[in-house]
Amino acid sequence: MRRRPRGYVLIMVLGLLVLSTTLLVSVSRLAGRAAVAARSTEDDLQRRWGVASCRKAVLPHVEPILSALEQERRRPAASYAVAVKLGGMTFDMILADEQAKANVNAILSGADLPLAETRIRQGLSGSGMSNRIKLRATIGGVLQPIRNTTTAPAATQPIWNSSALAVGGWGQVFDGVPAVQLVRPLPGSRIAPVDLMTCWGNGAMNIRRASDTALGLAAGRSLTAVEINRLVEARDKLFDRRASEGSFDQSPADRLQELMTKAAGESLKNKGNFALSETSSCHSLWVISRNGRRDGYDLFVSDEADAKRPAIWSFSW
Repeated sequence: MRRRPRGYVLIMVLGLLVLSTTLLVSVSRLAGRAAVAARSTEDDLQRRWGVASCRKAVLPHVEPILSALEQERRRPAASYAVAVKLGGMTFDMILADEQAKANVNAILSGADLPLAETRIRQGLSGSGMSNRIKLRATIGGVLQPIRNTTTAPAATQPIWNSSALAVGGWGQVFDGVPAVQLVRPLPGSRIAPVDLMTCWGNGAMNIRRASDTALGLAAGRSLTAVEINRLVEARDKLFDRRASEGSFDQSPADRLQELMTKAAGESLKNKGNFALSETSSCHSLWVISRNGRRDGYDLFVSDEADAKRPAIWSFSW
């Protein structure tokens, strides 16, 4: 009678142990991946709902919020930042008046592409982003004419026409610049690139909120620094109670109107493309979502220049 080899049972047991261990490791890996995917899906869903809630609750009310802030602080308020926490996620919101910024499309309409790029680089000098500026303009489709402005050139003709070169987003202005650099203040300043420039709106700047830096970028060589400073000083007096309550031959509002008319004439004489307004119809909302693992950036722009056809643009990073 032939004997069976000794030890074969032990070898089989070891083989089964190795196989079961391998299967358990594979199952645990799959379970781990499924848990990570589920967590990621949950975070993404919470982020999207949070962003949608912020947009619905805040974007239609940007103008009243900025106006109330101006009344409270007695100074211009072109933007306002606030943070809210929803669940385990924080949402930083930046509300802004887009017509308080220099319009890239208006700059393009008044200059060729290289000159427009040079003006923008000068406006962002020292930011480290000058080499990342690359205008990729297209023809028409993203612009609207100026309406309801207070200066003669803006009221009688649009800043650009439908056949002009134009940009419709930051991807057509900067080359590979992440959103965090767009909203981050420039070195040594409290102003971020998106505080200076815009790609939306009708091109007319709201003099009641625009900074001298943004005005200088928009005006280019059509206005001098002295003329811009006079506009800013006259604007600031609108918020000064002593100036508004004093007895002067000319009220601060009338003085501002006079300087706006002169600025329009100077811009026209110097072949500039610069228009001013005292109201705004284009506002934006940045929503930055943070959960400790990754940050999401969403931008919404509401343009109501045409009351019959208001438009909203949405961008995500």
